Amino acid sequence: MRVPTALTLLLLTAAVTAPVQARDMDGGSEGYTQEQRDFVRGAHSQNGIPCCDEADGYDVQWFTKDDHYVVILDGPDGKAMEFDVPPEAVVQGPSPLPRARVWYINTVSYPGGKYIRCFVPGAMY
Repeated sequence: MRVPTALTLLLLTAAVTAPVQARDMDGGSEGYTQEQRDFVRGAHSQNGIPCCDEADGYDVQWFTKDDHYVVILDGPDGKAMEFDVPPEAVVQGPSPLPRARVWYINTVSYPGGKYIRCFVPGAMY
């Protein structure tokens, strides 16, 4: 059985042009305003490393200890672990974000397996 060409083209066009909605894997940046998205996309650590995109960061619990920030993230074994935030990773200036946010890279080269690139202090979730 042959499907008419016009119907085939219509179905292919509908499949290709169907709206796709991006999703934030950790849910932290869902509902950001354009101002907040622009802030994150333009944010960088004090040594010039860009924080990247809002979906690359994670909402985080934090506290201060001995004049520096400490964030709580999952360690290599999946259990909560404290990570010292390097002073140069702290994004300077006021933040329009509703919560504290951290960007990191998983790596075996750093204690606990995480290199913290950027940290924006703020309210905790």
